[in-house]
Amino acid sequence: MKILYVTDLHGDEKKYNKVLEIAIEENFDAIINGGDMLPKDDVFFYEQNKFINGFLTTYFNELKQANIQYYCMLGNDDMGIVDRIFNVVVAKYTNIHIINHEPAILSGSKIQIFGINLVKDYPFRLKDRCRLDSSNDVPNAHQIGTPLMSTGTDLGDFIKFKVIQDYNDYLKRKPTIECALEGLPQVDKEVISILVTHQPPAHLGLDVCRNKDKVGSDAVYRYIAQAQPSLSLHGHIHESYFTSGFYANKINNTVCIQPGQDFSHLTYVDIEINGKDIKHKWRNIKI
Repeated sequence: MKILYVTDLHGDEKKYNKVLEIAIEENFDAIINGGDMLPKDDVFFYEQNKFINGFLTTYFNELKQANIQYYCMLGNDDMGIVDRIFNVVVAKYTNIHIINHEPAILSGSKIQIFGINLVKDYPFRLKDRCRLDSSNDVPNAHQIGTPLMSTGTDLGDFIKFKVIQDYNDYLKRKPTIECALEGLPQVDKEVISILVTHQPPAHLGLDVCRNKDKVGSDAVYRYIAQAQPSLSLHGHIHESYFTSGFYANKINNTVCIQPGQDFSHLTYVDIEINGKDIKHKWRNIKI
């Protein structure tokens, strides 16, 4: 089973198209997209629903024609208000699979795949998918601007942002990342299992920001250490590899991968699974 893992494309059509080109040329069986799929800057936040109905719909058709299975989930920069329209589009395709809280089996194999797209609280304004790591965690002390959540019609036709008046209370009322992980299906130790969390685990060098801050999740680390999936895939911190030098590490027997994402290059990981053996190679190519 050959898998191309990529994350944090943020609506970059050139990168999407290059991923498809590579997958076809190199005979990948599946692509896994670890989140933050949609355009993200201030203007394009309002265009996310159009991107889903436009570019992504065409892209999913091309994946179907190429007979490539695609496993994906939205991320913290993808507005929660577009979840339903994303689900509606994905439901039209038998080869496109949402893996956020929705376990799947990789087509043609016994490999199980599942994940969550929540992240630890951060300084940035959009908070749709931000959570406390565990019950004894606290919100990020440094906030850039007023916390916001996306709102509007349930199909994303009209989108606006709502100020979260009491952000501490808002977070305390939301299930933690630790709780979300506990709700995932039990890992079957008899088969290969793949966990995908947009938030990287702590303590592995996969979570290092440009200023050297380490922002990984202890809850994700503890979950992997206890559940021991065969492979865990992460994203969120684009510059981590370029800062720490690590794109892969291990927790006990679990191989943990976070490729990051370059601005001027396409960054991804080539994964080959043969029985219980997992090989991987970090790739960074100019587009």
